[in-house]
Amino acid sequence: MFAKLGSIFVVLGIISLMINPFVGLLLVAASSAFWNKWLSYMKGIQGEKKTSRALRDLDDDYFLLDDVQLYSNSGNIDHVILGPSGIFAIESKNYSGIIRSYGDTWYRASGPGRKSYEIASVSTQAKNNAKNLYKFLQRHLSSSFGRIPFITPLVAFTNSSMDLQSHNPTVEIVFHRKICGRIKNYEPDYRLSTSDLKRIGEAILSNSVVE
Repeated sequence: MFAKLGSIFVVLGIISLMINPFVGLLLVAASSAFWNKWLSYMKGIQGEKKTSRALRDLDDDYFLLDDVQLYSNSGNIDHVILGPSGIFAIESKNYSGIIRSYGDTWYRASGPGRKSYEIASVSTQAKNNAKNLYKFLQRHLSSSFGRIPFITPLVAFTNSSMDLQSHNPTVEIVFHRKICGRIKNYEPDYRLSTSDLKRIGEAILSNSVVE
């Protein structure tokens, strides 16, 4: 979508430059904004694919669900893992540059000496995804299921060359190449049976939004 809109604004901008240079420059500037959004979107997709490939190294006791949208008016959960070590809602980011977090407040700079600016809280997004998934399962699993375990939020970064420093993190942050080891070593408050994990997976697949 962003790419198509960017192309449209480029064409309109070039035409307008010949008629009204001011309007033409505005349209060209708008096309640049759309292209930047498209590039950022594609970079995010590439990061999600990297994390998904890494998660496929988990053994057959684990179930992987990618790009889970619980409701039509909500954002997606990049990855959900169901396994003997618990349930995980994973937010994947393909950021570059310098990233700093202080609790749930996050900042980004494009490079050394560049001014940093506040960005949307990645940790808050991951925690909200885990909370929303928990409520979703409460709603869609039958009362006979029993206790729904705590859902662990994780943040996975896919660009190992980025400069990341996290102070007082509120969620666990890992690089995608190490995420399987962290998931396997996680100690849940109690372990779900394989049949329970399948029921949870079926509840997500049958009641979430399918595009």
